[in-house]
Amino acid sequence: KLIPYRDVDDNEWFVSYVQTLADKNIVSGYSDASGKELGEFRPANKVTKAEILKMALNTLGKDMSTSGTLKHATAAEHWAKDYVRTAEGMDITLVSDSNVDLNSAVSRGDVIRLIFEAMDVTPPAVSKTRFSDVTSENENAQYIEYAAELGVVSGDSDSGGNFTGTFRPNDFINRAEVSKILNNVMALTGSEI
Repeated sequence: KLIPYRDVDDNEWFVSYVQTLADKNIVSGYSDASGKELGEFRPANKVTKAEILKMALNTLGKDMSTSGTLKHATAAEHWAKDYVRTAEGMDITLVSDSNVDLNSAVSRGDVIRLIFEAMDVTPPAVSKTRFSDVTSENENAQYIEYAAELGVVSGDSDSGGNFTGTFRPNDFINRAEVSKILNNVMALTGSEI
């Protein structure tokens, strides 16, 4: 009952992260076709590329570009067009392919890269990372390792809370996980939106 989503119990590990983002209008729940709010956050849902653009750019307090040409082939009719236009102007890798499907799920590694690119931070290259499943050949390795150094991410834990040594960089990320990462970014940057 602490937050306005009926599918988020107060005792879930992510409730405070979702609450903070909802209070700052960074995340919202789902609506039906007519726009009526359903009161659902759907924390286990995969985050789409359009959604992460909105959430990350809003978390970082970026001003949206509302005019100018879009390079993305289908973004002109998409609800996230201003976020795409803004990301294109920042040379965000996620939208470098003008045919990328904005409604497709985004990977964990791509989320971390997007955040640092939006902050205009390029971490140093790495020869290895602390995660057994993130080799230096992974296109997002330097971003993931830097995020771990800064405490933005910590990797996977088992049911007992013990670090497993993995990050799963190519797996899709869900709304609960993104909520935690974005809260950590706000703490790191001192963002007060």
